[in-house]
Amino acid sequence: MKNKMVRKITNVEIPVTDLKQSLKWYTEMLGLEVQHQDNDSAMLSFELHGAATIFLVKTEKPSKLVFHNTSWGIAENSVIDFYTEDLQDCHQWMKEQGVKVSELNGHEDGLSGFGVTDPDGHVFGICNADHDR
Repeated sequence: MKNKMVRKITNVEIPVTDLKQSLKWYTEMLGLEVQHQDNDSAMLSFELHGAATIFLVKTEKPSKLVFHNTSWGIAENSVIDFYTEDLQDCHQWMKEQGVKVSELNGHEDGLSGFGVTDPDGHVFGICNADHDR
């Protein structure tokens, strides 16, 4: 019997050292909206109903959200990927904004993406994989 009590991801908590700087980056670069903010944290959301929220939590000792992917030889692989409909435009725009971005990479199945780095050194993927279910 499968456990069906846990149904989805509701929040992704991200450690940050400078909440003000991170709020600026996440709202401007990813288009998130502030739902709640206090001195030590902020809850950000996408416009899409039902999407997980991003919860920025201030800390003096953040751990980078990356891992060494030994299967594919990626030194800093993202733990979290964000979706965009237009990879080319998103990639170019982020480069123009001064965001550290990797090169676009593609796969035979048409899925593609690239990496971005936030102010605390967290690496995130931006990809065109959309999962309706």
